Amino acid sequence: MKAMLNLSVFITILSSIWRKMLEECESWEMMLAKDLPRTFPCHPWLDTPEGQASLRRVLVGYSFRDSDVGYCQGLNYVAALLLLVMKTEEDAFWMLAVLLENVLVNDCYTDNLSGCHVEQRVFRDMLAKKCPRIAAHLEAMEFDVSLVTTEWFLCLFCKSLPSEVV
Repeated sequence: MKAMLNLSVFITILSSIWRKMLEECESWEMMLAKDLPRTFPCHPWLDTPEGQASLRRVLVGYSFRDSDVGYCQGLNYVAALLLLVMKTEEDAFWMLAVLLENVLVNDCYTDNLSGCHVEQRVFRDMLAKKCPRIAAHLEAMEFDVSLVTTEWFLCLFCKSLPSEVV
């Protein structure tokens, strides 16, 4: 009887976890459906159903690996470039994992983008220190540099610079 009760509790817990995973996947899938066609739309391979399916598998795979990150806009460009460079989905997936988990500032791609906000502050401080006239001019114009730099940091410059440079 006790074993049946424990099994029932276990099944309830698994069912709850499963429902939560499906809800997360649905929200990621909606974002991916919008973002995949926008990812390097003129690239001869990434603009094909095969290329987009490959990119989707890498991104969905990583979203399961790290549910705190899930899928975040900007990762599509990073993963796409990794696919082009690494040549296989598996290698691109593992390189994406290394980048997000070992190289980049923590929490760059979580819901609140706190790591990206840290990078923004560091950039503004460096701009003020290294290019004070430019920083002062932007400040006088009340221009928020994060309007430009957020994309740089989230896409790791993959969208802004030529691939040979990134």
